[in-house]
Amino acid sequence: FYAKNLWHKATRDQLFFLASGITFNVLVTIVPLLLITISVLGILVESSTSAREQILSFIQRVMPLASSQAESLLFGLVEDRGWLGVLGLVGLIWASTRLFGSLRTVLEIIFEIPPEERLGIVEGKIHDVRMVVVVGSLFLLTDKPEASLDFFVNILGLTESGRDGDSVYLRAYDDYEFHTLKLT
Repeated sequence: FYAKNLWHKATRDQLFFLASGITFNVLVTIVPLLLITISVLGILVESSTSAREQILSFIQRVMPLASSQAESLLFGLVEDRGWLGVLGLVGLIWASTRLFGSLRTVLEIIFEIPPEERLGIVEGKIHDVRMVVVVGSLFLLTDKPEASLDFFVNILGLTESGRDGDSVYLRAYDDYEFHTLKLT
C-alpha cells in the first residue's frame, strides 16, 4: 500500500524529471569548480619549480607525442590563473544559487506548498544567496571544530547536549532526540 502510494506521488510530481533538473545543476556547478582548481594549480605551478618539473615529467610520460602542446596549454593556464579564478568564483556563486533554487522548487512541489506561499523570483534568489553563504561557511569551517561549534551554538542557536572524545553533540530547540547534529 505504501509503495503504491509512493509510486503514484512520484509519478504525479514527476519525480524523475525533477531529479534530472537537480542533477543538471550539480553538473553545471562542476565547471566553475574546475576553473578554481586550475587557478589554484596555476598558483602552485608558478610558485614551485619542483611541482612544475613533476607535472612536465608526467605530461611527457602520458602524452609523449603531444607533450609540447600540453606544456604550452599548461603555461597558458598558469598565466591566466587570476582571471580563471575570478571567473570560477563568480560562476560557482551563480551555479550554486541555481542549484539551491532548483532544490527549493523541487521541495515546494514535493511537499505541495501552495503557489501563494512560495517565494517570488527576487525573494527566492535572495534566499538562495543566503543558503550559498551558510553552506559555504559551513564548508570552510568544517576543518576548524571550535569555529564550527561556535557557529552552530552562537549563530544558529543549537545547544550542546554532550561530548564523547572529539565529538560534540548538539541539539536543536524542541528536538526530542538527544542530539540533532554531531560534530566530529
